[in-house]
Amino acid sequence: SGRTLVEGVDVVFGPLFGYFSDRIGRRVPIVTAMFVIGVGMLIIAAIGETTFALDFTLPLTSVSIQAEVLVITLALAFIGLFLWSSQDVVNATAMDASPPGLQGSTVGIMFLSSLSGATVGAIVMGAVVALTGTYESIFWLGGAVAAPGALDFLFAPLRRRTAGSSARLLHTLPVRGSLRTQHTHGGNAMTSDKARTERIQRVYDSKDYDELTTEYDGWATDYDADLESLGFIGPRTAAETLAKYISDPEAKLLDAGAGTGMVGQELARLGFKRITALDLSPGMLMTANEKFVYEELVVGELGKPLSFETDAFDSTTCVGTFTFGHAPAESLDELVRVTKPGGYVVFTIRTDYYTEAGFDVKQNALAEAGKWELVEQTDPFRPMPNGEPDIWYYVWAYRVL
Repeated sequence: SGRTLVEGVDVVFGPLFGYFSDRIGRRVPIVTAMFVIGVGMLIIAAIGETTFALDFTLPLTSVSIQAEVLVITLALAFIGLFLWSSQDVVNATAMDASPPGLQGSTVGIMFLSSLSGATVGAIVMGAVVALTGTYESIFWLGGAVAAPGALDFLFAPLRRRTAGSSARLLHTLPVRGSLRTQHTHGGNAMTSDKARTERIQRVYDSKDYDELTTEYDGWATDYDADLESLGFIGPRTAAETLAKYISDPEAKLLDAGAGTGMVGQELARLGFKRITALDLSPGMLMTANEKFVYEELVVGELGKPLSFETDAFDSTTCVGTFTFGHAPAESLDELVRVTKPGGYVVFTIRTDYYTEAGFDVKQNALAEAGKWELVEQTDPFRPMPNGEPDIWYYVWAYRVL
């Protein structure tokens, strides 16, 4: 009867657990489930050694039920509510962490682990009963393990999968150019020096955002390999600059001009977990999606109003976007608007674009208007030390007021 009750409750609540874990993340359902299961088992263990003198008569009936039976039944119902349902969420968490192409293997390993755990668990529990002589010892042991075990998941570095059909790719502004997920030139193959230089130049020479988006969509699968061959250090430099000023791993960050997610990777390496990617190229975002470091991926255009609420983010980064043929100085207004007071906006600017595009005027105007204050400006440096000798960056860090 107890097993039927436990599994029956899961039939109803299992889908709800899965739905809420997709909406609010895996951590809350898992931690809550383990804690409730632990407390429920401890209650059953305690009641099993206690006798109540009080009986209850069920409403509208003459059926009498002992108090301890009623409490144990309710405890079993709560255990059933969370036990199997949380197992589904744990399986989903394992899928979140599995690299592309290994999802089937992950399912097999989880099934094997579950089967092995059930077999070993039955043997262990049988031995415990044999040694103690009481069934209550099973629940004491289970409760002692499950309730504190919730702390493991409370601090575990869980992440929500954003790849494939579960990706939150939000078209918050009209998508320009075509969305491409495959390219005939092959993925991750580094292009020749000449071809790479020509591609970079085409990006800088783009006449409008339609052309720029098309160029980036076509570059998406080779972008990381090309920039890594140039020793691109802009993402790491900016991420480490931001980490000087904020340390909360749960801080909600905006990676504006995220591209393929190189900045997101660096932020994740530093422990940040809640990152939103914004870029005008759907193709680049699809590549960023495969890095599993973003909560959301948003198609949008810097220089125009963004769809985010005011004060939506704790801090913002923008790397490699303030350059020729890309985002204008007016983009800073929106980055300040969506960043909470006390948060930071960290961004790079090409040194030869800084005054030409009016960033010096815009940055000073925002400071004079009391929108932000400067906390750091780096010396000029070459972001691509293995090539592109004419490209130099500043990193700027401002605190929003």
